[in-house]
Formats: sequence, structure tokens, C-alpha cells
Amino acid sequence: MASASMMTELIENKSLKEISSLREFEQLIRKGVIPNGVDLGDSLSLQGVHQLKARHNCALMTWQALDKILKDEKEYDAL
Repeated sequence: MASASMMTELIENKSLKEISSLREFEQLIRKGVIPNGVDLGDSLSLQGVHQLKARHNCALMTWQALDKILKDEKEYDAL
């Protein structure tokens, strides 16, 4: 739930192109890599999740749902 809450705060009032750039969050979760030039706000507190493989899906579930919802939008580029 924390990841979902952070995601909604991050995407609020953003364009689809801006939201697309925030998908770098997945690299933070999967590899612990902090992306350059992308402000992930409070989501950076989840950096340690990359060490807990069983928690990757929990942290990424809402992002994956967003990808499915926006997959047909031209300005949205899912990873």
C-alpha cells in the first residue's frame, strides 16, 4: 500500500509523458538503482526493496496496473 500511495502522489497533476519517465521506479525496486534526472520523491525510501525479491511484485503492482491502463495512450511509454 505504501508504494501505491507514493505512486499516486508522484503522478498527480503530471502529463502522460512525465508519468512515463517515472517508470524508472522499477529500476529502483529491481536493482536498487537511483535514476538520474527523475525525481521519485518519497519513493526513494523503497530503494532497499531490491534486496527482497519476494517484495518486488508488491512494490510494482500498482505501476504494472497503470501500465495496463495507459498502454494504448500515445504519450505513454511503458518499460
